[in-house]
Amino acid sequence: MLDEEDHKALVADSIILPKVAGGKRKVSAALLSSPPSSGASSTTSSSASSAFVRYHPATVWGAKFDLPTDINSAAAVEFCGFNASTAQSIYTRWHGRPDKENNPDELIDYMKADCLGAGHYNQMPPAEALARMGLSEHVQRAILDEAHTQVRLTDTTTYWARDTLEVNWETLERLMQNLKAAATRSRASKKAEPAAAPGTAQSAAT
Repeated sequence: MLDEEDHKALVADSIILPKVAGGKRKVSAALLSSPPSSGASSTTSSSASSAFVRYHPATVWGAKFDLPTDINSAAAVEFCGFNASTAQSIYTRWHGRPDKENNPDELIDYMKADCLGAGHYNQMPPAEALARMGLSEHVQRAILDEAHTQVRLTDTTTYWARDTLEVNWETLERLMQNLKAAATRSRASKKAEPAAAPGTAQSAAT
């Protein structure tokens, strides 16, 4: 998570907007891009590049999206693909789980378990099953897109729902890491900037 100084640095760099609402903040879509590698092989793994963020001040707010402020939150569950009410329900159950110290289940585990439906979902028409799972309309449309029917029919509705959640969770983890890395670099660069020489500002004014 970002601390107060991280937040200030990212706002100053126009990577995030200062306002936080509903456990989400507006983040520049530039967070999705990575800087070109310097002399690195084209086979460099995606995990190696995920720690870097590139943004362009001229177009930084050309697009923006909502990103949860905390990866363990109802907002994070919603980001992964559930509608708001189902997301809150899943988070509440996960947060209130008994014996947290000895219960290793992560929030994503509760999300995936919610899509099992004791096997009943796979006996329903896909559209009905996805709606009953509480997935957002956007995710339902994506899974049911007729352009991908042949691929979808290679496995069960439950499989595709859980796969979508896993991919979105991994994406969220990476974005959170990128945001923290951007803040760390920004703060380091500001510390490295040379301080103005005494009297410089006064001389410039005269």
